[in-house]
Amino acid sequence: MKQRVRLILLSSAFASFTSLADIYITPWVGYTAGGEVKDQDGTDYRIRGSESGAVSIESDFDDGRIGFFYAYQSSKVKQLSVDVKMNYLHFQSSLHYELNKDVYSYMGLGIGGSYVDTDWMRDYGFSASIFGGFEYRMLKNLYLNGQLRWLGTSVDGQATGACTSSSNSCVVQFKTDWVNQYSTNLGLTLTF
Repeated sequence: MKQRVRLILLSSAFASFTSLADIYITPWVGYTAGGEVKDQDGTDYRIRGSESGAVSIESDFDDGRIGFFYAYQSSKVKQLSVDVKMNYLHFQSSLHYELNKDVYSYMGLGIGGSYVDTDWMRDYGFSASIFGGFEYRMLKNLYLNGQLRWLGTSVDGQATGACTSSSNSCVVQFKTDWVNQYSTNLGLTLTF
């Protein structure tokens, strides 16, 4: 609930700064994969890929857009029976190119923060993203949008916690201090 309130407050502040430009709101559904943990024996386990959700709120800026992107994924490390929740909030900028009538491509960068909530730790960290995709204008104020995105975040790779694998108890932690994830997203962009 707190995350929704923060997102509404950020979007309200952003809307007031860009009141003269078009506003683009895109709810996304997607699939996110990536990230590894290890146990006390050094055995590596992957965070299972899973469905994810996101929303972006942007405004026109020169030949592109600027705005905010929020993404959420809830997953598991199945073999260890531990939950992993990833939250990203980025300020982002992108360049848009018209390919032909009503079809556009774009590329962009985002920087911001993340909140990682696992069974063994809760941590805020710096994060970044690189993304690209295509938009198709279906109606005057409605676009179909497809996107690929890399998401990276810093975590406390030294934080450990107990877990229960299928065979015994264990200690788990992130494999490194940087987690890489990759997402594919499909969205509908509304413009006002």
